[in-house]
Amino acid sequence: YDLEGEVKYIEVKTTKGNNKTPFFMSSNEVQFSNSHISNYYIYRLYNFDAKSSSAKMYVTQGSVVNEYSLVPISFKVEKS
Repeated sequence: YDLEGEVKYIEVKTTKGNNKTPFFMSSNEVQFSNSHISNYYIYRLYNFDAKSSSAKMYVTQGSVVNEYSLVPISFKVEKS
């Protein structure tokens, strides 16, 4: 919850690379971010160092479609 008591949905994405390193999301995560634009947040941890358990961080709010470029990389294939 935020300071006003509103629900806050937080998705944490962590990489060892810099803040431009791509990360992965499921189609369900993307759809959820689209459905909860006003209270959906990505807490983006980058430059993660496992030895010190430290990372740098930034936060984005809203649909990932508005904040990031999405690249489809896989398909579910079913026999028709």
